[in-house]
Amino acid sequence: MVNIKDVARRAGVSTATVSRYMNQREIVSPRAQRRVAEAIAELRYEPNPMARALQTQKSGIIGLVVPAVDYAFFSRLTDAVERACSRSGYKLMLCQSAYNDTKELEMVSLLQANKVDGILLCSRLGDASLYTESDFPIISIDRELEGVPSVTADNFGGGVLAADALYRAGSRHVLVLTTEVPEYMAMYQRQNGFRAECASRGMECVECILNDVNFGAEETERILAQMEQHPKIDGVFALGDL
Repeated sequence: MVNIKDVARRAGVSTATVSRYMNQREIVSPRAQRRVAEAIAELRYEPNPMARALQTQKSGIIGLVVPAVDYAFFSRLTDAVERACSRSGYKLMLCQSAYNDTKELEMVSLLQANKVDGILLCSRLGDASLYTESDFPIISIDRELEGVPSVTADNFGGGVLAADALYRAGSRHVLVLTTEVPEYMAMYQRQNGFRAECASRGMECVECILNDVNFGAEETERILAQMEQHPKIDGVFALGDL
């Protein structure tokens, strides 16, 4: 089996030079780069990523756990994460939890077992204290977890802006399309911000609770029924992507 020493011998350089070329961590002269690249091609050398990870304690892989890849928000998120990883020299390992607590924990354990350098996590666990107690590099997306770095938006402020926009457009009777939202989800604060601003402006809110996992004809009928039951509705606020 071809190894890094064989590549160095064929290229006429040191193994350190080959290692620097492979890891792209230090500058290698154009001449050396060309010779190493030619040697790798001629010998058909394929580096062992797991062996390199054991040696350097870095896998060059970032893990991403999302509830569903076919959901609009998460598919766009995945695309953006993959592009960012590629620009920074990382590979992306994508996992789907399917809104299942047990599977989410299994996916996180799988990523840790594969020695990923860090995990980007869209958690749907009701009790996420397990992550706050871990010293593994984790960043929470679209949810605040105590003691864990997070990337999210001002959801309460977003709800206020939505209500303000509808009010300025002339709406006074709003249909709110929502789901059963747990308090720990970002959407909960978006909903609170919207309600608070509507109340301060004297706007009436009618809620229509939907099943966004199995959204279909039945849910559409429910929306239409609410609009027929409340003919004064003159605006709609949809909290979720669907």
